[in-house]
Amino acid sequence: MIEDFVNDVINKHIVRYNLLFGFVISSEIRKYVKEGVYAFQLIYNENQQVILVKPLDWVKVIQNSLSDAHYGQKLWSYDGGEKFQYSSIETLKLDIQKIRELKLDKILA
Repeated sequence: MIEDFVNDVINKHIVRYNLLFGFVISSEIRKYVKEGVYAFQLIYNENQQVILVKPLDWVKVIQNSLSDAHYGQKLWSYDGGEKFQYSSIETLKLDIQKIRELKLDKILA
């Protein structure tokens, strides 16, 4: 269930930002999620191919809701709101509430 949710989030990110994810990158994200990591910086090349995934502290990953400052996208901070300098393209933050619900459903099933 959680793996399906993660795959769905990855697929939506791929479509929305026209990125290319290989199987290894998707597997790496799923592995991190199993370990309790729910936010990532996606490093990609000039061909929009994601080549590296950096795990982030979910609590410190914050989106600036005040303005669309980067090509019509809101900027993200990875340090709890000190500097907003990362784009939505390179930021993948999973809905932790949804993951908790899925885990609870699995326990109750």
